[in-house]
Amino acid sequence: MGSDVPAGFWRRLAAKCIDGLWFGFLALIVFVILASATNKWVASLVIFLAGGFYYKACLRSKHQATFGKRLAGVYVVDKATHAAISKRQAYIRYVACFLPALGIFSSQAYVLGNAGSIGKRLDTPEAQHEQEVRDSYKAKIAAGQSLTIMEGITAREMYLNDLYHDADLVFWGFTEILGLVYYGFMTCKILSSPDKRGPHDIWAETIVLRGIPTSTISVSP
Repeated sequence: MGSDVPAGFWRRLAAKCIDGLWFGFLALIVFVILASATNKWVASLVIFLAGGFYYKACLRSKHQATFGKRLAGVYVVDKATHAAISKRQAYIRYVACFLPALGIFSSQAYVLGNAGSIGKRLDTPEAQHEQEVRDSYKAKIAAGQSLTIMEGITAREMYLNDLYHDADLVFWGFTEILGLVYYGFMTCKILSSPDKRGPHDIWAETIVLRGIPTSTISVSP
């Protein structure tokens, strides 16, 4: 039955792990398919929107919890009324809680995906030829010779291509670091707070309770 006892950190962590495992697995499959058909930005957006719809539908249902939360024995209510949360609260909570996770997920997917493609590119004749061209340009410059106009254009294209990949890697790495820092702060906040509320709970004005919601709990607008 429902209770006024805030759910502890470990119960909430278990719920997130359960949701993360099954939804993350599906999200990875969708990401790979959509990223190959379109691009990583479209894939990330589709996953984020689908996750938001699932999250809102679960927290607005009679269970007031996602699949992972139900298994862990916790549910989410409005902080003031202990009624089921509104759509606005559900979306605020989702964005605050899972946007950093999307950054970490997309970063890992990008690194893993490019690691495989880079390995394949290095074994191709085109990659070997490109490396030979780079070496020849370096040798000419080291010998004090000037590159021709076409060689200069080719060298510039190679440089810009390398710069693009480096900037992309830095961006996703920075996104992952921010996500990890945020989750570290969230963990400290939940552990140190008497009512076990994280920043996403505070912004959405919600609280996570132990037990199963009673049938008398009304749904707020």
